[in-house]
Amino acid sequence: MVISIGFAFCTIVIMKQLHFLHNSGELGFSFKNRGSLTISRDSEALVNQLKQIPEIIEVVEVMGNLNLLPTSGNFIREVSSWENKPENAENISLNIMVVSPESLNFYDFQLISGEMFTDADTESMVLLNETAVRAFGWHNPVGKQFSGETFGYQSLSHLIVKGVIKHIYT
Repeated sequence: MVISIGFAFCTIVIMKQLHFLHNSGELGFSFKNRGSLTISRDSEALVNQLKQIPEIIEVVEVMGNLNLLPTSGNFIREVSSWENKPENAENISLNIMVVSPESLNFYDFQLISGEMFTDADTESMVLLNETAVRAFGWHNPVGKQFSGETFGYQSLSHLIVKGVIKHIYT
């Protein structure tokens, strides 16, 4: 009986947390009236069919780069040096999401400071979330640089912070 009551209590707490995240606007992006598909082949034909449906207003192809659903693998960057790094600071591991300007607009990512990506930006420009900025210990991160080793993604010598977005809860 005690175990059943404990299980019911935990279930209610989790449901309340999910309800809060779903209705509070604190996810860092907008998902209402948006959908995401991950397909491996013949995406052009599917995109053309989706565009013909009158209820669908916009279709954005992100080439598999952005999937807001939890995935089985992540790109991780081990950052070993950054501006104003304290002497005794340990390396920081960052999860990487590869995004296009179209996907940032489509999902309405919430910018806190700096600027969003444009098509003219180089691959060395990045957006950080609030948690990454705190890990670096920065107060004004726009324009600052960092570098490190890469696992699972192309190596770039120096990355430059273009902007800061709200933390994303997927």
